[in-house]
Amino acid sequence: MLSQAQTFHLKDKDTMPGLRVRLKNPDSTPHDLTGATSVTLHVRIKATGEIFSRPMTIEDVTGGIVIYAWQAEDWTDTTTALEVGLHQMEYEVLGPGAARLTFPNAGHDELSIIDDLGQQT
Repeated sequence: MLSQAQTFHLKDKDTMPGLRVRLKNPDSTPHDLTGATSVTLHVRIKATGEIFSRPMTIEDVTGGIVIYAWQAEDWTDTTTALEVGLHQMEYEVLGPGAARLTFPNAGHDELSIIDDLGQQT
């Protein structure tokens, strides 16, 4: 069985809630992050095709949970700013000896950024 992609929703320019993801093996068990040296969030910006990459924090090593706290700068970066739309996401885990594993292994998760009616800027 392949791990299933999922969609995360965020309003334009919001920094909460943060992104919290359980990385799963193909058999749907949590991926053990013991020995992982880094986890990186990659988001492909729909309009430009540019890749937004940010380091994630491991919250639960054996449970495979990683988090990213959205930053105000994520909305203003001149080349990879987040914007309203549906974007592809994946999580890259690096381990000992430059081993690399990317989640989900079947497609991409999606980040749905929805227009915020109350935004003035």
